[in-house]
Amino acid sequence: MSFKEPLLFVFVILISVSGIAGAADLEHRPGPSLVIRDKGVSEPVFLPPRVTGAKVATATFEVTYNGFSAEAQTAFQAAVDIWSQKITSPSVIRVEANWTPLEEDVLGSAGANRNWRGLPSDPNTWYPDALVDALAGYDVGEGEFDIVASFNSEYDRWYFGADGNTPITRTDLMSVVLHELCHGLGFSGSASVDEGLGSWGTDGFPVIFDRFTEDGAQTAIINTGVYPNPSEALASVLQSGSVFWGGSNAVAVNAGVRPRLFAPSEWEPGSSYSHLDESTYPASDPNSLMTPYIGRGSAIHDPGPITLCIFEDLGWATSETCGEPVEGCNALYDDGNSSDAAWFGGGLAGNPNFMMAVHFRLSDFGYQPGQVEITGFCAGNDLDLTGIGGPWANRVFVYPDDSGRPDDSVVLGQGDISTGDGTGLVTVDFGAPVLLNGDFWVINRGDPAHAGVDFNMEIDSAANVGRSFVSGTGIAGLALTDSGNYILRANLQPTGGGGGGGGDISYWVAAVARISGAGGSQWRTNLGAFNPSGSLVNALISYRRTGGGTFSKTVSIPAGGQVVLEDIVGFLGSSGSGSLEVSSDEDLLVGSRTYNQSATGTFGQYLDGHRPDDAFSAGDTVWLTMLEESAAFRTNIGFTNSGSTSALLQVTLFNSSGGQLTVFTLLVPAGSNVQENQPFLNRAGSSNIRAATASVEIMSGSGVIVYGSVIDNLTGDPTTIPAKIEP
Repeated sequence: MSFKEPLLFVFVILISVSGIAGAADLEHRPGPSLVIRDKGVSEPVFLPPRVTGAKVATATFEVTYNGFSAEAQTAFQAAVDIWSQKITSPSVIRVEANWTPLEEDVLGSAGANRNWRGLPSDPNTWYPDALVDALAGYDVGEGEFDIVASFNSEYDRWYFGADGNTPITRTDLMSVVLHELCHGLGFSGSASVDEGLGSWGTDGFPVIFDRFTEDGAQTAIINTGVYPNPSEALASVLQSGSVFWGGSNAVAVNAGVRPRLFAPSEWEPGSSYSHLDESTYPASDPNSLMTPYIGRGSAIHDPGPITLCIFEDLGWATSETCGEPVEGCNALYDDGNSSDAAWFGGGLAGNPNFMMAVHFRLSDFGYQPGQVEITGFCAGNDLDLTGIGGPWANRVFVYPDDSGRPDDSVVLGQGDISTGDGTGLVTVDFGAPVLLNGDFWVINRGDPAHAGVDFNMEIDSAANVGRSFVSGTGIAGLALTDSGNYILRANLQPTGGGGGGGGDISYWVAAVARISGAGGSQWRTNLGAFNPSGSLVNALISYRRTGGGTFSKTVSIPAGGQVVLEDIVGFLGSSGSGSLEVSSDEDLLVGSRTYNQSATGTFGQYLDGHRPDDAFSAGDTVWLTMLEESAAFRTNIGFTNSGSTSALLQVTLFNSSGGQLTVFTLLVPAGSNVQENQPFLNRAGSSNIRAATASVEIMSGSGVIVYGSVIDNLTGDPTTIPAKIEP
């Protein structure tokens, strides 16, 4: 059981800083501390530090240790060394580390020593010590500690190693230190709930973290027009389970999906709001470091791409390449090219009679009523119209269809957008999917909330396919536009019932990718599906992205024909890496080719489509041979769980003579892919080993697919190593 004790946020009278050149007007106050707690269960997993490519980050930390043993100090320093390579700062980051008794089940507590306000670039926002130094270019606090961190000296289950081999009964101190330093560097908001009222900030000013938090409709948490500060309404949303990060960098690295923050139905002091969501990012997820609890046996030695891109949103320079926002909506009629914009001038964004609409028919996308959900929508924003009055804030609604007209008595979803600044497609995530029982409309419509504002919608140059409508006289006046298609899109996904052309027969491709990798590689996957039957087959293709999100489309495969979909992850409107499920009512032959996209091209590697019943189950031991880690080749090992429950695996690495190098365990959640990149190097410390082998014992679970990938470091070409069951 976890005991959740209150965390006190202490505020004092603001003090003007004097005697610091260029900072005389800065004010400061003590920073709050956030905690991480023992989850009380075993979750054996090791996530080593990732190699994040060409971006180099450097920072210098200076730690003052109080009460630490030599082995505890070594674990702390290992965490410091990782952070020093993940962020950039011109100032020394000074940390006070205390080994001291804490409340029961609290493993660590940390925060910025002080928050500062008054930066000329953003005078109305509080910034934590270390970040304000990085932005100002000098040590604003003149040698004072930037971070104060404490760790529980009375906790008796610590593991002090830095090798990731944390026993399942122990808690990895290095992971806890990484987590707490992250809070001290800025992963910390000011919101709280007390006696039924939610509030944020000091003297009406938010901390920088608060400026990026949103509700399910993309409304800012600090929007006092919607959530007065303090108020019961604010308390309600903070405890709604639907609080998200809206910063563009973190959204981009998460395939266009807003990262979900921890917002349980009962406020948890020290945990709520200032962590990533516990259930969305489980222990095996690469973004799990900044969830509020850690299981025993977990060694999470990387901040994760979402956290580092949250830091980019806050103002840090990091080693992460966050990328461009992903066009994640998969149901659309436009051709993707914004050629013009139609708009209503005269401040008509406040008049509900004015609207630009797209009518979506489920049959156009292979779905049946009751078997599909809408999770959000997208709006065109490629045109820079700031020279003629843009950008404009507008409201978009999703309504069900009623005999060819939208039924605005039922609002399936809504959200605010901003268009006309040319920053790319606007994405709105509802937070919770909405079941569709028929056709629907997405409408950019006037609403009193935006009275006095003009509004526009971008349009392509192709002929209207009969789905784009416009009206200046309400719903009754909707008529087809006489030009192109509005760039209003929807994001659809099948329900658990498997609609949209799927069926009872499933094939799993263990790994697919649209992502940058080591050595400058650019991984892409092509998918092939052959239909040997005598009739057309509609197959539902679902990409389960590592880190969260499922992206699906239905594809028709002609009788006796084959469909090859190039860059399948991009085709499905996503990015990253993960696994793929192809489901249908008929037998298919499914396979894939994953290759390094380069100017000269590479052959790539073939991964077959596996039926779950043909995959490995508890009690099986499989082997991978011909593995190598050297200057010429590198090896990755992947595990995909096509089953319905988590699978626990034990992996043993051997050298060419059969000598055991190391043993580790992995927990692979249902429907997920976990890849161990260069395990001989990262797990066993071996950088020059040939003719190596690995065994994988399935300790629990079923439907497990195991594969090896040996990559030529010269050409970037991968070779598949199939797993063979122990004779």
